[in-house]
Amino acid sequence: MNPDDPRWRQHLDLITAWGQASAAHHSTPPTDQQLWAVSRVGADLNLPEPIDPVLLEALRAAFNTGRYPTRIDLQALADALHQRGYDAVVEHTGGNTATLYAGSQFPDRHGDLRWSAAAGPGWFEHPGHQRPFADSSEFAVGPDGDDTWTVTVPDHPMWTVLVELIVAVIDEVNAQRARFSQAVEAAQDAMWAAFAARYPEVTTGDLAPGADHAFVTEATRLLAGWLDDNQPDARTVPTHITALATHDHAAPDHDPHG
Repeated sequence: MNPDDPRWRQHLDLITAWGQASAAHHSTPPTDQQLWAVSRVGADLNLPEPIDPVLLEALRAAFNTGRYPTRIDLQALADALHQRGYDAVVEHTGGNTATLYAGSQFPDRHGDLRWSAAAGPGWFEHPGHQRPFADSSEFAVGPDGDDTWTVTVPDHPMWTVLVELIVAVIDEVNAQRARFSQAVEAAQDAMWAAFAARYPEVTTGDLAPGADHAFVTEATRLLAGWLDDNQPDARTVPTHITALATHDHAAPDHDPHG
């Protein structure tokens, strides 16, 4: 199908009208497969059964133009992350603000649990903190923390890229946390060995350092704070995440779009 074909342009107009109706009725956006299947119904378009990623991108852009070109459905985004195997939740974070949290939770230097990724800000469109949305002009993604890096998204982000971006942040943070956990465990063992060498009588006790919750908690908190203050690139966006955030195309996915 030639993208300049009048039949294709007319079909895109119909998809835009579908997006407008979807926004008006607050209906769930179609998946990529649904968009493609509906487009193949028009026999005069002669679209193949396998999804064409270039034509699909045009279909999605047309639908989003009608729905709301810069609006991001946070609940649909959380659902897409669930489908990828990640925990995700949209929480009320003060006023009418909505924030998407995803990944796993890990204690910070103060002992507070932090998610791998936080994305927002957004707002709740309905009372009772229902129907959370965000606008791409204000949307940023990064590790859940008070003083860390974030990355913004394009004004009209592709849904697939948006999902992949949050997944990349989760995976990056989880990898760094795994590295930290291994370092903390090694430090605890070394500390215990040095301490026990001076106090051999404590080795007859029932608790090894790894089984002593208070010891583990305090050592983790202390080392997390030291690393926050001394790691030189802790507030620098990883280059592969920066590249992904500015990506303008991606392979098709099967997630609902905002």
